[in-house]
Amino acid sequence: MLPFTADWQMMFVWLGIALLVDTIDGPLARRFDAKRVLPRFNGERLDLIVDYLTYVAVPAFVFAESGLLPEDFRLPAAIAILMSGLFHCSDLERKTEEGFFVGFPAIWNVVLLYLFVLGLTPTLALAIVAGLVVLTFVPILCVHPVRVVRLRVVTMLVTLICVCAAIVAVANPFPSLARGTVDRTSHLKQKSENRSEPDAADDDCLFSWILGGMKDELNIRTEICVGCNLEPVEGF
Repeated sequence: MLPFTADWQMMFVWLGIALLVDTIDGPLARRFDAKRVLPRFNGERLDLIVDYLTYVAVPAFVFAESGLLPEDFRLPAAIAILMSGLFHCSDLERKTEEGFFVGFPAIWNVVLLYLFVLGLTPTLALAIVAGLVVLTFVPILCVHPVRVVRLRVVTMLVTLICVCAAIVAVANPFPSLARGTVDRTSHLKQKSENRSEPDAADDDCLFSWILGGMKDELNIRTEICVGCNLEPVEGF
């Protein structure tokens, strides 16, 4: 697995920026007549791909790598999110003529934020994820805050309140992080920083250092050394 920094709050900053771009890209494309300027490119298809990445794929990765869910169910839940998200994005009847979404609209980035902020137990969080996956296939109507004309003032007001609350939540430490339940990669990062980097000229030692990093990720409690003297990492 590729190394990464589990800076979940900064991730939500970038997801927020992506959401802002998603809000204004359509009006900008119509304003500058993108269909005429770039006739080969389908803006709606590109928008759908980007939406899938930011609303589904990135949250699925976080569900698999954080401690929000019980460990044995993280990967299955991520797969279920990816597959149900594909169903929603490819469904030609996912919206009504009035603009309502049919079924849960795969806004997993929003669900992810709520779970980080609320700091629920992994079992309860798993139940919520499973329920929303099922609701993707149930023909319930979910309001679109902009496109649904009926009660638009109310929905826009609620959306504004939710956006302000999300900004405040991201600007402050998540309760789930304070509990220490979701930042399971922090100890790996610390061990990686404590491990001294070998001389790049010593290929055997470099190989041992790489294996040592893999050992941290897999939680193997034995020291691996190939062809050189590698100091044991403290704590093993």
